[in-house]
Amino acid sequence: MAYKTVLVHCNDKSRIVRVLGPAVEAAGTFNAHLIGLSVVPPVLVIPTGMPGTPDTVVIDEHCQTYRREVPDMKAAFEAAGRERGLVTEWLDVDAGSRSVAGIALEHAHAVALIVASQ
Repeated sequence: MAYKTVLVHCNDKSRIVRVLGPAVEAAGTFNAHLIGLSVVPPVLVIPTGMPGTPDTVVIDEHCQTYRREVPDMKAAFEAAGRERGLVTEWLDVDAGSRSVAGIALEHAHAVALIVASQ
């Protein structure tokens, strides 16, 4: 089977090299279009229900950390694609109130192969 489009889910700076390896290899083997997908995770909203406090607490530290790491992941993706002479595309998506997995699955419907870390 020949793959025309390979999607790599770039969601963890510490794993980016390991996930890019097989994605770049597959895209290079099949001369496929390589798409890097970065999805900013949703903020965490925790209901408190305690008297005298706000009804919810919003925690967005994970989102802020992720946003700081995106430029490094994008640079690694672009360098890997350039090194193999691939046609690449980088997608930055904000999950908003939806799940990262749900967003990734939406993009997965339009590709032949998905490479993601566990």
